[in-house]
Amino acid sequence: MTLAGKPDMEVRSVDVSTGGMSLVVDVNLAPTTSCNLSFTLLLSDGSMHKVQIAAVVAHCTYSGQRSGFVIGLQFKGASEDLKALLLRYVKG
Repeated sequence: MTLAGKPDMEVRSVDVSTGGMSLVVDVNLAPTTSCNLSFTLLLSDGSMHKVQIAAVVAHCTYSGQRSGFVIGLQFKGASEDLKALLLRYVKG
């Protein structure tokens, strides 16, 4: 994950949907914070797909159980092809 003017951040994914995803990060990010994401989806057929997309923070909550801040991100400007790919991933 990349924030404007900052180096890339290592994050852990929690969940992904066609409209966004949840991540665990080490910093508290304010809602409406914009970022860029790069990740790889491994589909059930074994194919791997590199994804790069802009997103915005919808919410951020500290989780002691996950040892970090759980953020909900909404994808911005996802193409129809990407939405279809995400749907294939979600359905497994």
